[in-house]
Amino acid sequence: MMKAIVPPKSIIVDLPYKVFKDNELEHSINENLKYKRSDLDNQTIQVLKHYLLKFPTVYIVHKKEYEKYTVYVGETNNIEERTKQHLNADTKIRDDWEKLSEGKVKQYIIANEHFNKSLTLDVENRFMQYLLSVDSINEVTNRRTNPQGKYYPEEEFERIFSGIWVQLHDMDPDLFPEEGIIRDSALFKASPFHKLTTEQKSIESKVIDIVNEALQSKNKCNSDSSTLILLEGDAGTGKTVLLSDLFYKICNKLSKIKNQSLQYNYEDIEERNDEEDYDYEYKQFSTINSRKTACIIVNHKEQVNVYNQIATKLRLQKNNDELVMLPSQFINRFSEQTEQGRGIIDRPKRCCDVALIDEAHLLNTQANQAYSGSNMLSDILCRSRVVIAAFDPNQILQSNQRWNSEDLEKLLGTDYKDKNSFKNNDDDCEELLLNDSISVSVRRFILENQMRMRANENVLEWIKNFV
Repeated sequence: MMKAIVPPKSIIVDLPYKVFKDNELEHSINENLKYKRSDLDNQTIQVLKHYLLKFPTVYIVHKKEYEKYTVYVGETNNIEERTKQHLNADTKIRDDWEKLSEGKVKQYIIANEHFNKSLTLDVENRFMQYLLSVDSINEVTNRRTNPQGKYYPEEEFERIFSGIWVQLHDMDPDLFPEEGIIRDSALFKASPFHKLTTEQKSIESKVIDIVNEALQSKNKCNSDSSTLILLEGDAGTGKTVLLSDLFYKICNKLSKIKNQSLQYNYEDIEERNDEEDYDYEYKQFSTINSRKTACIIVNHKEQVNVYNQIATKLRLQKNNDELVMLPSQFINRFSEQTEQGRGIIDRPKRCCDVALIDEAHLLNTQANQAYSGSNMLSDILCRSRVVIAAFDPNQILQSNQRWNSEDLEKLLGTDYKDKNSFKNNDDDCEELLLNDSISVSVRRFILENQMRMRANENVLEWIKNFV
């Protein structure tokens, strides 16, 4: 029986990415460990190899071309079989794996004595969050988000992951920059891979149900009606984090994975092992046609750049501004055009199925030099089937963004200021006419958990009232 030698830190090997024959993978790991860790005796190497081959692992497949990386992150209970699956089967049905099957491709295999299914899923998710923020990476794929809830040993996750990242940074600082650089980046802060709170998860689930229902019931784009889902909350309650997560999940299903029924036989998926939970998000969006489209609208050019990088790196779009745009760009694109190529504001033409708006309270509510309409939210609604908007009227900055009390009551209801009476019930729905032209079904969800400040409830309430 093998002696239980506890490895001092996570075990990482860097190997060529290919289908290994017979005992070739075991031999390759053995040689890699001997070369990298000359201080180890044969018995310890056998134990480390056992963790890599027989225990859950996380793997990072990477290919470098012209100083830029293409990366895939995954986790598995059997690294040898997973490699065969990717290179023998997935290359035939997935263009990301076709690209990673050619040229000089390598992989890091990562093991730890405490790895179990939940912990490896959290490590995988954190890698996606970090690698998305790396400048030297062009594309990073995984096709799911999977932050876990409570599990053992959840309390060791941060220590284990930071240790892994430090080791990888020493091995390849271009692909794995210092952790502090990652956390300070704008892409990290807007990443769709942040772990959601219980409140955010509950609201997200209800929003996805509403999106499914709305798109299923409207076969054609109707410029006179729309569904509006408002994500309300004070500054620091996680509206943008939730919106980014929804953008990734909805956009990934609607815009990127085309005709999924042809790529995957759903019955076959159920029979496969559940290491990569293909059916989880498929079930969430099973009623949404894969040909539909989604866009995200932001109010600052800097944020356009951030979300463009996110959408391109995650392969949600091929070119900048396909899915990410300013409000005026969105309205212009989904309008009839003049001969000069300008959108006619009162003639919506094309329909976006799902439009997500960050900081919707900053949309113009009156005309200016760049916008000839009277209310941007109205114009977006008449060009979309579903609008999901992060909205907080207390954060309005300019006079041309101000909502009068009458319009706010139309949008949010007469008791909109009394948030304590609101229960985040997805059955609560108001029908209203916005600007006397658009029939809108309004659903409201209010985020209350403050995440930017750490204080007791009385202090938080005092700050809120003071501001």
